[in-house]
Amino acid sequence: MKMKAKAKAAKNKSNPKAKEAETSYTNPLNVDVLREDFIVIGTYPSVKDESKEAAIASLSESASKIDPSHFAAFVDEMTGVPEIDIWRFIFYLKKVFSQVSSLPWFNMLKTSPLSDVPLSYIPKSVYETAADWINKLPSVSHWKFVTWALDRLLIDWAAHAKGEEQPFIIYQVATLVELAMVLRANPDSLTGLLPMLRWRPMYHGEDNLPLIVWMMSHAFQQDLPAALYSWAVNLLPLAVVSNKCCYSSQSIHLILQFVEMRILSSNPEARAVLLNEPVRHGERLIPPRSFEILVRLTFPPRVEEATTERFQAIYPLLKEVALAPDTSADALKQILTFSLRLAGEEGNPALASEATAIAFSVLTQNVDCFKQWDVLYKEHLEASVALLKSL
Repeated sequence: MKMKAKAKAAKNKSNPKAKEAETSYTNPLNVDVLREDFIVIGTYPSVKDESKEAAIASLSESASKIDPSHFAAFVDEMTGVPEIDIWRFIFYLKKVFSQVSSLPWFNMLKTSPLSDVPLSYIPKSVYETAADWINKLPSVSHWKFVTWALDRLLIDWAAHAKGEEQPFIIYQVATLVELAMVLRANPDSLTGLLPMLRWRPMYHGEDNLPLIVWMMSHAFQQDLPAALYSWAVNLLPLAVVSNKCCYSSQSIHLILQFVEMRILSSNPEARAVLLNEPVRHGERLIPPRSFEILVRLTFPPRVEEATTERFQAIYPLLKEVALAPDTSADALKQILTFSLRLAGEEGNPALASEATAIAFSVLTQNVDCFKQWDVLYKEHLEASVALLKSL
């Protein structure tokens, strides 16, 4: 044991980045006995030596070799201790995909974050067995694992972007596969973390956006209301230009692509599904604040053809969802407040006209909003006059 410890110390001394990875490693699942197994030391070949086609082929080949009966037996032998079993699953997947190169995956996710990789290559029976086991775990285990996996992937993601060594690279494919399985099997494993993704700076930035979108795409592929809510509260606000941040046209394209492809075009019944459930868990699928952002982006003071046209194309349905019946009085009052404010803004007649129409719709839905208008009309005289003409 002493000789092993000395050898490990010597490796760390010659490899400061590996030493840093070891000392900075945290285990939110509190499985100390597995900590040493997860330390990754070494150097890795350049991503230039790998190809997307070869990586996909090796992933597909490795996945096809999973024996469903053997996998089912492995799951049956789980200890019943979620923290340990989640790690056992990671190690199982690491062995299965040991021949799959880790290096091209970040490039692939960056260019195709809405793809079904890697789940599209996992045998259906294997996924179903895994999903059944995952859904028996307590919710807190899902949240802890998703947070842990995201943090590890972002560390490697940042290192990859800088051309540096990726500390957790040998577990990268296994982590991506298990993360995709957990997200698809239990979408709430991500829904519960949406506030954290909004408020913690470590998850912000254009570099992280493709990975976040990939996670949302896997989690909410079969849950349109959850997909729309995640888009409205986490992605849509990123399209707003501000003094603090201005996302590139590529990022805006990705934000729009998520709602276009994963929500509105993925299901011919999308409109009926969304209008049938405009409120979920007490939250509007498109909260008033998000609706205001959508209105401003659809009717900007200066039209940017490609982007504006895409917002205009999705706006009618999203407006229906935002104003769908069962909107609470509080939500309607918030919508009335911002619509009066926008209706009075000068220099943008299209925005003013649309805001007036929204205010009219709100007033016809809820009598209490007339009381709210009575309080606000003096602050918004011009908008109120336009609104009176519409009534």
